[in-house]
Order: sequence, then structure tokens, then C-alpha cells
Amino acid sequence: MNASFRRAFTVIEILFSLALASVVLLVVTVIVSRSQVVFQLGNELVDAQSLLGNSITILTADFKSMTRFIGLKDGVEIEFEVFGNHGKETVKYRFDKADKSLKRESDKSFSTDFKSKGMIEYLNFSTVFSSALPAEKADSYNSSAGIPDHVNLVMYLVSTENDRMQAKVRLPIIVQFYSEGFKKNKFIK
Repeated sequence: MNASFRRAFTVIEILFSLALASVVLLVVTVIVSRSQVVFQLGNELVDAQSLLGNSITILTADFKSMTRFIGLKDGVEIEFEVFGNHGKETVKYRFDKADKSLKRESDKSFSTDFKSKGMIEYLNFSTVFSSALPAEKADSYNSSAGIPDHVNLVMYLVSTENDRMQAKVRLPIIVQFYSEGFKKNKFIK
């Protein structure tokens, strides 16, 4: 035999090694892809918690400075007067079903949507009264409903991005606001 003869890989060996390398790359790709999904879901959860923290902080401040309850409409809109840095002002919180966002509207100070567009799947305001009033008066849009002891807020936050993902962040929130100011102010005009 010729001493300069070298043994090379056969076509079968090359195909087998390519197939094995493809399987290894596929497994690595799946692992990286799933970890990116988990990372994105984590970011969306942080966004949802940030929205929750910002909106609850502002709602709490507004409810504490409330001087008159104006009304509640269909559970998605609540309006009242506050006395703050800008004097007496009317504040309205409204759930926009089309945008899926919570909006704060004011006649004197700031208005905002809390950067919540698309993040709120469901929202409902309700009031709890100490006096026994008929349910239809408690949900009417006028101040004759009485003095609420508590204002309740139920929200269902969802992730806004990655519709192609199989998993979404869903965060149910139930908050009850109570303030001594509710009883002290008596919401007198």
C-alpha cells in the first residue's frame, strides 16, 4: 500500500455528524427561545406591577383628599371633588373599554392614562354604604346615593405584548379604599 494514503470520512459519517449537530442546535434553540419567553413575561409582570403601584398611589391620594362624592356610573366611572394643591377640583376615573386603560381626568390638575393602554382587561368600581340604600341608588350617577364607607376597585391586568406567546401575564387586583375623610367630610357641597 501507498504510505501517503489517508483515510477520510465517508458520506454516511458526515451525514450522521450533521444530523447529530442539527439535533443539538435545535435543543439549544428551544431552550434559548423558552428562556426569552420567560424573561419577557417577567418584564411584563414588572410593567403590570408598576402600573398597579402608580395608579393605586394616585387613587389613594385622591380618595383621601375627597371632599364630595359626585357619583358612580356603571361601575366603570367614578367622579368626586378633591381639595389639593390646585384648590377644589373635580376628578373622574374612567375605564376605557376600547383602549383597555384607566384614565384620570381633572379640571385643574393633571390627567393621565397611567401608561395602561391595553393592560386592563376588566375594571369595576363599587361603593359600600353604611346606610341601607337600594342597590339602584348606589350605582346611579348622582350624589344622592349617600356617603360611601369604602370604595372598591377590581382590576384584571394582562400582558400587552407577544400575542404569539402561549402564556400571558394575568394579574387580578382587588383593592378597598377607606379613609376617615369619607366619614368626616360627609361629602357636603
